Amino acid sequence: MAQFVYGILITTNKFNNSKKIYNLSITIFNGHTKRVCGIEFSPFNGGKYLCSGSADNTIRLWDVETSKSLHVFNEHKNDILCVDISPLQSNNKNDNNNEMNNIG
Repeated sequence: MAQFVYGILITTNKFNNSKKIYNLSITIFNGHTKRVCGIEFSPFNGGKYLCSGSADNTIRLWDVETSKSLHVFNEHKNDILCVDISPLQSNNKNDNNNEMNNIG
């Protein structure tokens, strides 16, 4: 199978002589003021959340379905080069000293 990207269309050619054209839906997530260096989809809730790290020293948590920013983590002093979301959830939801954040 070959894939070709042209604009927002992807065409696939299969060995059974059939062709498919996919029209991609594009969503824009606005909020960062500098380049985005890393993104990660949540490994839970069907990938409903997107985490993005930027050269603006912030990490943003997004709702993929609504494209809305849910939270901005802005305590970093340097560029955020990569992000990751743990599949584990903290049980300490009421502990203000806990540096883990529950998002799902």
